[in-house]
Amino acid sequence: KCQYRFFTDQGLERHLLGSHGLVTASMQDAANKGQDSGRCPVCGKTYQWKLLNHVAKDHGKTLKPAHLSYKCTVCTATFGQYKLFENHVYTAHSGVAKKADKNK
Repeated sequence: KCQYRFFTDQGLERHLLGSHGLVTASMQDAANKGQDSGRCPVCGKTYQWKLLNHVAKDHGKTLKPAHLSYKCTVCTATFGQYKLFENHVYTAHSGVAKKADKNK
């Protein structure tokens, strides 16, 4: 299991693609819509679309789906999508969110 940690989900996705050949569901959705743009994590070239195709064909990577889980460090909750995890942390554990609820 890889021990790298990332501040953004985009950083994690670039790492998974370039280092492990793993494609997240959001990356695959973007590719299916022709919106998989960005900088290649292997060679650094920028693509307006077909980034996944480039990584697979030009760098010989076999791409596989990434099955990610995001674990809350405060409670035992686990999420399959980063946005759901982020929402949980904000609504369940954030003092800002709880303070806003009290003011209603």
